[in-house]
Amino acid sequence: MNPIRFFIVQYERLTRFFLWWQGFYAAPLVHILFTSVLATAGFAYGFARGHIPVVHPDLIWVLAAGVTLAMIIEVYLNDGWYRLGLRTFIPRVRFVNGMFENGKLRFDKPIAHYKRLLNYLTLFGRHRMYFAPLHVTIVLGTVLIYDFLYLKTGHHWIYIQTAAVALPIHLQFLFVTGDLHMGRYRSLVKRQLFFLGYEPPNQYAISLKFKFLSIMFVIGLSDYILISMLRSKVAESSAGYAYVIGFSLFSLALLMLLTVLYFSTIFMSIKELQLAAESLKDGHDPDFYSRTSDQELATLSTGFFHAAQKVLNYRRDLEQQIREATAHLSQANEELKQKDHEIQTELDFAAEIQKDMIPLKHSPWHAIQFGIVYKPMHKVSGDFLNIYKKGKEIFVLLADVSGHGVPAALITMAANEAFSLAIRNSDSPAAVFREVNRQLSEQIKTQDYLTAFLVRIDERMHITYANASHQRALHYRKKRNAIETYDTNGLFIGAMADATDTYEEKQSRLEFGDLLLLFTDGITEQVNPAGEEFGHARLQELIFEHRDLTAQQIADKIHDALMEFAGDARIRDDISLILLSVHPQYRQFIEKFNETVTAMRRRMLTDSSKLLEDLWKMYPEFPGLPFLSARIYYQLQEYELAEKHIKLHLEKNPGDLRATQLLAAIALKTGNKSRAQNLLNRLSKTNADDRITKHLHKKLK
Repeated sequence: MNPIRFFIVQYERLTRFFLWWQGFYAAPLVHILFTSVLATAGFAYGFARGHIPVVHPDLIWVLAAGVTLAMIIEVYLNDGWYRLGLRTFIPRVRFVNGMFENGKLRFDKPIAHYKRLLNYLTLFGRHRMYFAPLHVTIVLGTVLIYDFLYLKTGHHWIYIQTAAVALPIHLQFLFVTGDLHMGRYRSLVKRQLFFLGYEPPNQYAISLKFKFLSIMFVIGLSDYILISMLRSKVAESSAGYAYVIGFSLFSLALLMLLTVLYFSTIFMSIKELQLAAESLKDGHDPDFYSRTSDQELATLSTGFFHAAQKVLNYRRDLEQQIREATAHLSQANEELKQKDHEIQTELDFAAEIQKDMIPLKHSPWHAIQFGIVYKPMHKVSGDFLNIYKKGKEIFVLLADVSGHGVPAALITMAANEAFSLAIRNSDSPAAVFREVNRQLSEQIKTQDYLTAFLVRIDERMHITYANASHQRALHYRKKRNAIETYDTNGLFIGAMADATDTYEEKQSRLEFGDLLLLFTDGITEQVNPAGEEFGHARLQELIFEHRDLTAQQIADKIHDALMEFAGDARIRDDISLILLSVHPQYRQFIEKFNETVTAMRRRMLTDSSKLLEDLWKMYPEFPGLPFLSARIYYQLQEYELAEKHIKLHLEKNPGDLRATQLLAAIALKTGNKSRAQNLLNRLSKTNADDRITKHLHKKLK
């Protein structure tokens, strides 16, 4: 082990032994033994040796005896013999020792005891100084008595001078060693006071000015002694001069040691302040309870402590306010989440209602197939479309309400009801617009309005259309492989009641293989990340490119191309379109369909079966094909296929009388009497007098 480290370890062990054996107040004597006594005795001996040519050897032993006697008395006065039953008469010492147990502070005492203890620990260095004259007097008295009785050297005045020179050194070493020893315990007591809810007072023992003056005094005293020694006879010889130089070096080392001890308290306090400031800067409690007893540093530390506590209190108050605000925000956020959940639930419900109003899929009507795309920007939409059947005609409507979200969706519902009523009462698209404009102008009290395109189509595919400031419709003519645009005069609907006279209508005709596209501006005005609009040209190119596909396939291709074009750009509007496709082979299909029906009625099973296969290849979406197929498979006694097709028919035409009767007949043929009974009971409730129903009942019995 390193010798210095070994010395430090052994010194700490010796200190702990003193704490255990002598008690807390007497424990610092180990520091006095290794600093004050040795330094003072060495300084005194050096001074005396410089003025006395020959020092009697017994004087060293007498000096040691005097020091030992002084130490024994010092131990007693500081209650160091309490384990032997010898207690000091000084109350202060007995109180301090009672506050410690085996060198550790007791934490079971009242707050007044800790206040009193802090005062004693702060003044401990000064109290030690009071014993310095006693120590010097005991040692000096021992030397004088022994010299007077035995040695008779006549150097009494030099001994007294030596004692006077040594006393200031001893005073300062007593103070600085005792004060350094008690620094840690002062900090511990201050912490205990703070934990008990009492702010540690600003107490101090001495001023830094006094320390500096003390050092200057020692320097002056050393200079005086050195000068006096140089003037004495001792310095006249080379050996004496060397001794003077040696004493000078010893004095310098002693002065350096004293200075280091003094400044160590200053540096320690500064270091404590630095660590506390860094801890406070990092947002932690500095846990700062200064050890110093210097007036200036104690005042500075107390000021920092108060400032730190204010900062901590401000921070705690701020953290508390933040916690309370966070709690309020969390509560408000939960309430908002609950409200949002309720709103979203209501919006989901509204969206379902609106979707039920929109025919997202529609079965073909005669030669016309429908392709529909309906993509709201939000849960509810300002776009709406519908297909209204009226006798031997259909009306196809696409409308776009200004704005988005819930207000626009509410207007679509009101507008859809208004269009339904107006179409029931009129066959003219322009007249329908006039009636709807009248109704909505009365109902809509905001600045909202809607644009719309309405087409009426009869069985011969004659069309009558009207446009209320909507996007122009696109008509692809297969014969000419060209696209025409349809438009008429007409202002927004619902904007003003005076717009009634602006609506007009025009006529045209659809031919086999033609396409008719109605769309909203959400398609053509959608931009890509570069800010470029999709535009009408791209839309027309898509129609040319995919013209041979089915109506829904073309509609899906348009939507896919639009999404690819938009990329990462925000969808800016609702997207809606409805595409009408006239089957190119519809005339041939109808002729073959009628031929198939005739073959079926004549029980030409082979012919009807072959014709049926051709029909499915030509126009598989035709609504009447599943029911016709079921009848033919029933005749062919392929009851499983017949049941499969009749169910397809009933999915689109629930409750159809003839289809239900055919399903009951299939159940009878396959021996499923319970199912046949259930179907016939259902038929009896609505069509009990029907001839076929009665016939099936007889078959069941």
